[in-house]
Amino acid sequence: MVRLSERLLDRLLSMTTGNGTPEEHVRKALGGDPWRIRRAAPRWYTIWSGDPERLCRLRVLLLPQNGLDLSAEEELALVQAQLQRPNWVPDPRHLADARQKLRKAVSRRL
Repeated sequence: MVRLSERLLDRLLSMTTGNGTPEEHVRKALGGDPWRIRRAAPRWYTIWSGDPERLCRLRVLLLPQNGLDLSAEEELALVQAQLQRPNWVPDPRHLADARQKLRKAVSRRL
């Protein structure tokens, strides 16, 4: 199997996601941390969220694109799950609801 270079994968992440403006609840949650917000279509979100080391190394906070009707609590649960801070546990119900909406969106586009 051919393994792509890290630089090429970093570039692909940039090409398959868009700049995002953080909503107020995300800005508050991040405090002053210098994370770049990127938004991705559900399929690309699913792919890139499976590579947390890359996201952390690049200081990218990945969020699904707008239009999935995620509530502020669901989006915040995705942020908390990605950042994995020890004292910052996502609400399991909101996290499950957000992931269900993502699965639905991906399955509709197959």
